[in-house]
Amino acid sequence: MIVTSLLVAALAVAVERVVEVQLGLPGIVGMLLLRTGITTKSGACVIVGSVLLFALVIWG
Repeated sequence: MIVTSLLVAALAVAVERVVEVQLGLPGIVGMLLLRTGITTKSGACVIVGSVLLFALVIWG
């Protein structure tokens, strides 16, 4: 249980670092919106964050 939690946390940090390096400040904003929307169960934040990250990956 603890090992799984640590692995998930390490994966989350790694994904954040990759987004930060590859997509810059807009990527950080997209991740922040996505994570905030998931934790607060706000569908609007999740959609905006997802669309922002998707657009950055496709057209970035």
